[in-house]
Amino acid sequence: FSQAADQSLWLATQEGVFHTDGTAWANFDTRDGLPENIVAKVQPAADGTVWFGGFEKGVARYRPTKLTPRSPVLTLQTDRDYTDFSALPRITTGQRVTFKFDVVDFYTSIAKRQYRTQLYQGTRDEKELAANWQPPGTATQLEQTFSEKGAWTLAVQFIDRDLNYSKPTLATFHVALPWHANRAIIIPAAIGAAGLLGWALIARLLYMRKRHETERLREQMLAQEHEAREALEAKNEQLEKAREAADEANRTKSQFLANMSHELRTPMNAIIGYSEMLQEEAEDLDQKGFIPDLQKIHGAGKHLLGLINDILDLSKVEAGKMTLYLEDFDIAKLLNEVAATVQPLVAKNANTLQVECPPDIGTMRADVTKVRQALFNLLSNASKFTEGGTIRLTVIPSPDTQPAALNFAVSDTGIGMTPEQMSKLFQAFSQADASTTRKFGGTGLGLAISKKFCQLMGGDITVQSELAVGTTFTATLPREVTEASPEEAAATVANVPGHAPSAAARLQPTVLVIDDDANVRDLMQRTLTKDGYHVETASDGARGLALAKALKPAVITLDVMMPGMDGWAVLTALKADPDTASIPVVMLTIVDDKNMGFALGAADYFTKPIDWHRLSASLKQHRRASASQTVLVVEDDADTREMLRRTLQKDGWKVLEAANGRLGLERVEEEIPAMILLDLMMPEMDGFQFMQELRARPDCRDIPVIVITAKDLTVEDHRRLNGEVSKIIQKGATSIEQLLTEIRPFLPAASTIIL
Repeated sequence: FSQAADQSLWLATQEGVFHTDGTAWANFDTRDGLPENIVAKVQPAADGTVWFGGFEKGVARYRPTKLTPRSPVLTLQTDRDYTDFSALPRITTGQRVTFKFDVVDFYTSIAKRQYRTQLYQGTRDEKELAANWQPPGTATQLEQTFSEKGAWTLAVQFIDRDLNYSKPTLATFHVALPWHANRAIIIPAAIGAAGLLGWALIARLLYMRKRHETERLREQMLAQEHEAREALEAKNEQLEKAREAADEANRTKSQFLANMSHELRTPMNAIIGYSEMLQEEAEDLDQKGFIPDLQKIHGAGKHLLGLINDILDLSKVEAGKMTLYLEDFDIAKLLNEVAATVQPLVAKNANTLQVECPPDIGTMRADVTKVRQALFNLLSNASKFTEGGTIRLTVIPSPDTQPAALNFAVSDTGIGMTPEQMSKLFQAFSQADASTTRKFGGTGLGLAISKKFCQLMGGDITVQSELAVGTTFTATLPREVTEASPEEAAATVANVPGHAPSAAARLQPTVLVIDDDANVRDLMQRTLTKDGYHVETASDGARGLALAKALKPAVITLDVMMPGMDGWAVLTALKADPDTASIPVVMLTIVDDKNMGFALGAADYFTKPIDWHRLSASLKQHRRASASQTVLVVEDDADTREMLRRTLQKDGWKVLEAANGRLGLERVEEEIPAMILLDLMMPEMDGFQFMQELRARPDCRDIPVIVITAKDLTVEDHRRLNGEVSKIIQKGATSIEQLLTEIRPFLPAASTIIL
């Protein structure tokens, strides 16, 4: 061996040359360019050159470099490799991590690259750093588990084959305590756990005390049980009587509304009708002196009729009997009709009406009659309280509502109102103050009814006013008025799980039973199954609709009286869906008068007092081209029959009369008319029963029937007249065998029934 000028040692061996500076070492062999591995002599020169003498291949010369190599690159491995230590995840004590290091060096082979490391907490200066290196080695990674938290630094230095040292690479990172070793977390958690344990012990003690107390009271409770049961039974009996009384009161109120509608409007029909006819006759006879008095009678009758209608409408809304009849209509056309109707009232006080409607306003879906009445009431109110001013009717889309809505604004330049007066608006039979009532008149019902109509359609009416400046009423209505439709309820039950019929069931006729009574469903299923049918059941309307759409049954048996969605609502949804519209429906009901509710097919209907121009137009629409131009008038009120007869005879019709449905059928036996005008509320045989008997005759099924009635037609009445039901069966009045007899004609070889 020999010592070089830099105090490093060179050692010649039979396996090459070894070089060390006391800290690191390096060896040279044939892989590094030596002619042979057996070296007999090594001699460093003063200029740094090293001479090697071999046994066989002579002398070789090597000149070591003195350049500082590149610093190593560090990688820390936890869940993945990180070279950017600022993006490290949280490292905790006890967690094992791996440090990897590598360097780019073209002079030292990978196997002979050496690294030395040191891992320490805090900071170190150059002297401390130089004195604490670990012995160098060829390992390229370091595994470490930290036992203490805080800031740690890893220093790594690369040593090349000429024992040149790179600048150290320093990587600083933070080690934290895990949650279970963190006092800030574990102490509150321990306190909480101790508190819960203490609470549990206290609760246990309280429970045991309560248990003993319960045992003590058990005997006393048993003694009081019989007395309490008797009291409960008595209370239930009282509640049942109260419920029956409430139901009876509700039925009585509904019947009262229907009767009042008929009894009040029928004489009004005579007053208005005769005054109109007398005006025409006075003009024909040139007795013009009677016309002003007749016009006063006609105007008073119209005014009284409007008051009657307002009172009945208000009563129906408050009783929950007011029904919406939704349809699509053109908004601009409606506004023009309302403006034309209200124009005489506007002109009466020398006012000017302006209608502002965008040309692209389009259509809306609502109850057009109630929208028209609400706008007419607002315009009439503005006309009454404005003299020589301007009344403006404006419609614009509402910008701040979802879903889309429309704002109908009626503004005037009238007397205006104070805040105190505005607080009294929209109250039935109430106006701004007593002086307003004395000066301008009115009942105070128009605004109350208009607001209730708007609320019934999902909207409202608001008001802005300034005394002596004017007032603006704004009716906000949804562009698409919706009800709790059966389709929406059925949509949530699409693809009903567990109701796919088996292969065997698909080979049998299927009956779908919709009934909220579990006993009825069970009885129907057991009986029909024995009779060879496959039965599916539904406990409510929404589920029944979903099953009907999925199963396509041949027949549906449907209970009428069900909570939520009743049988009529389900029936409407079934007939509105093309997939289920053709399925026969057998109705089950406990209400007697619904036995007449099928296949009635009215051509038109009128509400008394009769709009004679509309009646004439309807007659012309349904008038046949045949030789028979006979009209049968079925009406119990003699005055109304006389007015109809005189009006029709003027129009060229031959008129037959009948005072009730039974007499009407007798007239039909004598001569089949070209058309029938029919009242619904009559003694002996009413209009519904007459229609049932009439449509039972094959030669009378196509006769147009125009309904003229003072009765407010309910949704049920409309359905009875439209005819959507295959059969009505009274629940409780029919045995199972009789029910099967009624159902079988609707069933093909393989079909389904819903009960």
